[in-house]
Amino acid sequence: MLAGYTNLITGYENRKREVEIVVLSDVHLGTYGCHAKELHRYLKSIKPNILVLNGDIIDVWQFSKSYFPRHT
Repeated sequence: MLAGYTNLITGYENRKREVEIVVLSDVHLGTYGCHAKELHRYLKSIKPNILVLNGDIIDVWQFSKSYFPRHT
């Protein structure tokens, strides 16, 4: 079943595919080639009842040290 809503800016009706469960694993956001835009587009297109983030979603080792605030 599709759940519809109207985008207030464009006026077009958007439809999200309802799914029971989505499991994401080994996404490695922060690395080169992680396909973040594609993942974002997919997640915007579905309406899961359950979303499981299984592991290795963000690869913090790839962030530069200047990304994190200093501890005082």
